[in-house]
Amino acid sequence: MIDNILDLATVDAGVAELDIGEHDIADLVEKARAGVAGAFAATEGGKPLNLSVDLAPDLPRLEADGTRVVQILYNLLSNAARFSEPGAEVRLSVKARGGHILFVVEDDGAGIAEDMKAAIFQRFEGQAVEGRQRGAGLGLAIVKTFVNLHGGTVRIEAREPHGTRVTVSLPVSHSADIAGVAE
Repeated sequence: MIDNILDLATVDAGVAELDIGEHDIADLVEKARAGVAGAFAATEGGKPLNLSVDLAPDLPRLEADGTRVVQILYNLLSNAARFSEPGAEVRLSVKARGGHILFVVEDDGAGIAEDMKAAIFQRFEGQAVEGRQRGAGLGLAIVKTFVNLHGGTVRIEAREPHGTRVTVSLPVSHSADIAGVAE
């Protein structure tokens, strides 16, 4: 949590910089998957995280800050796991479309109320559901911040009959003229 606060503080101060390089998308996904699997490992007879990953064939290399992309994916996956029942499936699919890479995270959890959509990417929002504490409320704020720094977009929507889908779209190639955080 301290790292998340420091990351947001550097963005707020206008000193956040991306370390752009070319990355294999499968490697970035695996790092995020391993981190989430470790954080949600089954303990005391509980059910482990049920994470499925679907990578489209022939994905291009992604020109981005690999560390920040892993943070984006980790936060999305861990958020989906926290708001799902133990052992429920969390899905990540990745595909290329129109010069962008789409990362889609879906869960079958409680879903998101329409009135929460506007606030969910704000800091310290969305941390409690049905009276249960679910985190500090920084994960999706971090996601939006780093997606914006990359010139991408993030969209969240409810799934029917329940669950949530979050779609992150990042440009395959980082534009040199992207500066600051888009609102």
